[in-house]
Amino acid sequence: MSRPHLADQRDRYFTEEFPLVQEPLIEAIPQYQPGDGATPDEFTQNADDDEEGERLNGLGQLLKQSGVNYSLYAHQMESILAHLRDKDVVVATGTGSGKTEAFLFPMMNHLHDEALRCKEAEEQKPSERAVKCLMLYPMNALVADQLSRLRELLGNPEISTMLLRKGYGRFPQFGMYTG
Repeated sequence: MSRPHLADQRDRYFTEEFPLVQEPLIEAIPQYQPGDGATPDEFTQNADDDEEGERLNGLGQLLKQSGVNYSLYAHQMESILAHLRDKDVVVATGTGSGKTEAFLFPMMNHLHDEALRCKEAEEQKPSERAVKCLMLYPMNALVADQLSRLRELLGNPEISTMLLRKGYGRFPQFGMYTG
């Protein structure tokens, strides 16, 4: 009785019992729909009235200052419009689809609106120190990632100065708590 050759034993082991190389898994990445009028310069096209147009224009200016000069995805633009219209928003979409921007951009709009409210107030007082926005994350790793994006927006001196001059009256601040 002949014994199988060592090379044959190895080949059988690595193909049948412990395959090291398998067929590649190919995953298609979905293409997300760009929004209509979804560049910061075009935001006002989505306005239902003049007040909404002014708010969208102000947000567009802030976002352009932060380097957003691209067309947002439809779900991001819908999120901004829903915020302007006092609606609740839930965004459920794939990885890499811009869910973060779907809440950060409305947050920026909220701070812009606060600046306008302060400017319209009779005494034109600066915005009071208080929690204006609260973000909750299930994992510390997400906090660290999102904090860097928040720093890009609110840590940007040009954006902070823009909000200050629009009526905010002071530089916006942000912090992080993990526990």
